[in-house]
Amino acid sequence: MLDHHAIIVAFGEPVSNPNHRDVPGSEKVRQRVSALLKKREAGREQNETIPTRPVYSPSPASFGQRSLWFAEQVSPGNAYNLQIALRLKQKLNLDCVHAAWQEILKRHEVLRTTFRFIDNEVMQFISPELKPSMRVIDLTGSSFPDHESQVRDLLEKEEQQNFDLAAGPLVRPVLCKLGQEEYTLCFTMHHIIADGWSLGVLLRELTELYAAFSEGRPNPLPPLAIQYADFAWWQRQWLSGDRLEKQLSYWRRQLSNPPILELPADHPRNTTENRHGAQWDFQISAELRERLRELGRRNQASLFMVLLAAWKVLLCHYSGQTDIIVGAPIANRTRVEIESLIGFFVNTLVLRTDLSGNPSFKEMLSRVKATTLDAYDHQDVPYEELVVKLRPDRNAGHAPFFTTMLNWVNTPGLDVAETPSEAARPQNPAARFDLALHIMETNGALPARLEYSADLSEETTIKRMSEHFQNLLAGIVATNADKRLSELPLLSPEECHLLLYGWNQGVEQFPTNETILELLEDQACKTQDRAAVVCKGETWTYGELHQRANQLAHFLKKMG
Repeated sequence: MLDHHAIIVAFGEPVSNPNHRDVPGSEKVRQRVSALLKKREAGREQNETIPTRPVYSPSPASFGQRSLWFAEQVSPGNAYNLQIALRLKQKLNLDCVHAAWQEILKRHEVLRTTFRFIDNEVMQFISPELKPSMRVIDLTGSSFPDHESQVRDLLEKEEQQNFDLAAGPLVRPVLCKLGQEEYTLCFTMHHIIADGWSLGVLLRELTELYAAFSEGRPNPLPPLAIQYADFAWWQRQWLSGDRLEKQLSYWRRQLSNPPILELPADHPRNTTENRHGAQWDFQISAELRERLRELGRRNQASLFMVLLAAWKVLLCHYSGQTDIIVGAPIANRTRVEIESLIGFFVNTLVLRTDLSGNPSFKEMLSRVKATTLDAYDHQDVPYEELVVKLRPDRNAGHAPFFTTMLNWVNTPGLDVAETPSEAARPQNPAARFDLALHIMETNGALPARLEYSADLSEETTIKRMSEHFQNLLAGIVATNADKRLSELPLLSPEECHLLLYGWNQGVEQFPTNETILELLEDQACKTQDRAAVVCKGETWTYGELHQRANQLAHFLKKMG
């Protein structure tokens, strides 16, 4: 059996699901979400299930796939690549590894799918050939320190290499042999065929198949009821007409006149969509996590809702705005038939909250909870369709509706108890948003990552923001969420002391027989040829500024 020694996952992949694990902690919240989903299901035909499609291939792409296809045509690049690397500490039977991979290719049609644009429609073409085979790279001839850099370089090259959606294949499996009992297994695939949940499905099935084949047993996996293309066909038929319009009416009300979040930036905004990305990792302690979870229980809210509320408070403090919109990815696997499928099901909810009136954090959490539950009940409309149907104003350098995201990562089947080394992690992906906070759900401390546009922000700014976020979380639990938003702390005691005292220790001796105006005039005369003011290409020296100020003063004096 494959031993999952360490898993390296690129954060930033939406995986949460309202009727699975993204509403932990509160049984009442679980019941509310379950009731909402049952209410929605009650309106459907009793015998409705996702059927197999009438035409095998080609078949229409799903709404999400169609959007990614168009995005790839406009801006091809690695912003749409998904990658996972698994470190293995055991001796492997390579024949069994290859056989397990071939079985997965046979099992999941989406891994053999390519895309073409025909008659104004994006279509899926499913190949009967079980390609690609798994590439094996033997690194045992190099010294151990080189292994880390070689694996890192490989991951970066694989992630940055574009896929040809029309020619395929859209997945690249690579097995790096580092020693007799040490390997790194890497999968790089285009987002159009997989999402974060899919990674858990892939690793779980690969493990089960390898274990069976290495013991001489047959394939132990039950047959799949449907394929991803069946879901895409069904989605196109089901989400239409009155059903689509009813869902859209909610989003039209919710997203009327959406504001653009303007966070302070270190550099001017770049109007191009291809932006350099960077990331800053930090950690929310296990003690703080448990206190936040308990706060959620007392207020009948999930840990995700508590973190979302705190994130919005931080954005409010930084921007000075009280109408805050944040994107929140969810797995969107609300049907049993699709839980075991590899494919692009993920959706992004647009969560808008009014923070006006300086409410307490408890009241703020109540608003976030209501908005989130309503969004869960209207999650069937893909984010891409919202953009098409609602047509928000498209500003250069801004994503539609929101520029900031909170991703609660809780992929079933992935064990991230051991943090991978930096050398084996792909660095600096392209930034799709100004700022994205990713938090990984674990039983201990919560690993977190801030991904940001390096064209807008410096690392020191993002590091300080991560510290402010942790200070804010600590302040929320310390005050039992009763403090108003303006009273919640962002600064650490050290920062407060530095601002109040450290930067105010300078003592200057000024003449006591001269006024402030006389001192200013004297300074202007000493440096009268130096530039004092620059505006719209015009420059005034200190002497010219002093002269203009005198002219204005005489004019005002004359006018009384």
